[in-house]
Amino acid sequence: MLRVKLRHLERWTKSRREHAALYERRFSAAGIPLRAPRPTAPCARHVYHQYVARVPAELRDPLRAHLDEHKIETAVYYPRGLHEEPCFAQLGHRSGDFPHTEAATRECVALPVHAELEPAQIEHVIDSVTAFFSPAGATDPAPGSSSAEG
Repeated sequence: MLRVKLRHLERWTKSRREHAALYERRFSAAGIPLRAPRPTAPCARHVYHQYVARVPAELRDPLRAHLDEHKIETAVYYPRGLHEEPCFAQLGHRSGDFPHTEAATRECVALPVHAELEPAQIEHVIDSVTAFFSPAGATDPAPGSSSAEG
C-alpha cells in the first residue's frame, strides 16, 4: 500500500502547501487573525498534513460553529495539554504549570487542507472564514453551497 501511495506523496504535499499558502495570503490580506506556525530551520519545509492555526481563544469555538453551519469540517486535536491528561498525573503537574501549552489548547483550530480539495471548496472555506471576521452586515456564504470537509 505504501509503495502505491508514495508515488503520490510529492504531488499531495505540493497541493497541501499551495492550499496553505492561499489561506495565508487571503487571511493576511483580509486582516484575519488566524496564523499557522512555519518551520524555522532553513532546511525545513512544512508538508501541511494538517493546517492548524491559532485564533484568539474567545473566537475559536464561535468560528468552529460558524464553519460547521457552512458545512466546513474543523478539528481541535489537542483540547488539553499533555500535563493535564490522566495518564501523566503521576508527574504531578497541574493546570497553570504550562501556560503557553494551555493557551495553545484554547486557540488552535485545524482547517481543511487535504490534497484533493477542489478550488471551489478552498474558496468556500476562505469566504466563510472571512465572513466570520467581517463586520456585521457582510455577505455570508450560503450554508451548504459547497462542502469542504477534511
